[in-house]
Amino acid sequence: MSLTQEIRRKIVELDEPSVKTLLNQALEAGENPLALLEALREALTEVGKLYEEKTYFLSDLLIAGGISQQVIDTLTPRLAAVQEMKRGKVVIGTVEGSLHGMGKSIVVALLLANGYEVHDIGVNVPAERFVEKIKETGTPVLGLSVGLVQALPSVGNVIAALKQSGLRDKVKVILGGNAATEERAMELGCDAYAPNAIAGIRIIDGWLKKPR
Repeated sequence: MSLTQEIRRKIVELDEPSVKTLLNQALEAGENPLALLEALREALTEVGKLYEEKTYFLSDLLIAGGISQQVIDTLTPRLAAVQEMKRGKVVIGTVEGSLHGMGKSIVVALLLANGYEVHDIGVNVPAERFVEKIKETGTPVLGLSVGLVQALPSVGNVIAALKQSGLRDKVKVILGGNAATEERAMELGCDAYAPNAIAGIRIIDGWLKKPR
């Protein structure tokens, strides 16, 4: 079993000390950080299935989230160096009412790996903060994540704030997250829906006319 496969297994087993040790070994051995990130994604998918099957509980999800954040924090600097040429700017955040950023963090890491300048403004972000960051950075793309159905109105609030500030026509908005669907994204006024990170990157590439 490769180090990458072993890391995946240990994440699913929620073995934090082993994940940290194996991750350092893998990076020292020259493992591709993108492959390690994919192993994390696969592991989190498996953890999610175990939770749905009631094999794992909420406490286990929180442990998995902590492990994943450590992995992402370790990989992000290496991912950012994968491409020196910046493909464009993206502001991303989880809307107000959604408190978990695990999925968003994976998207951020993948965007960095694909050469984007990413401004991650965190979780539970009010509409006004998105507007402020767009004005500050001049980004043409805004990524919104919504994890809870109850937080869907916050997506509409961001769109309304963009319109009120005169920025709506200058910014493309893409929506993702567990509570997002194509229908909901369109109803709320977004420009696109991303069912996963790879699909989202392809959409953003198309908007910024950057060939892959």
